[in-house]
Amino acid sequence: MPTEVVRGPDGALYVSQLTGGPFTAGAASIWRVVPGAAPQIYKTGFKTITDFDWGEDGNIYLVQFASAATLFGGLGLLIRVPPNGAPVVLNSSLTNPTGVLVGPDGAIYVSNRGNQAGTGEVLRIAP
Repeated sequence: MPTEVVRGPDGALYVSQLTGGPFTAGAASIWRVVPGAAPQIYKTGFKTITDFDWGEDGNIYLVQFASAATLFGGLGLLIRVPPNGAPVVLNSSLTNPTGVLVGPDGAIYVSNRGNQAGTGEVLRIAP
């Protein structure tokens, strides 16, 4: 299931994916979509991607809803995905994050507990 579409710095559309159950670690991807061409996997190896955004630094910042074997199991993650190189976990103590935005100040804003009425919050995370 697609969870977000963002235009990348190269003008292409990038689409994140929340795979279906059993939500296997490593099965979710970000796809690169260019009109007139078949979609291609841009980055893969994730689980339960709920949102992502591009930073001015050329990195993708994404949140995973959970990290354990089931959809709701384990803590959520904030991950920096460089254009070249391995992804880096920036925060591994989130609770069901549903959104992420890189602000004009360079900070990363995450909606934490985004699925819980009355307890959700927006966190500001300095890069």
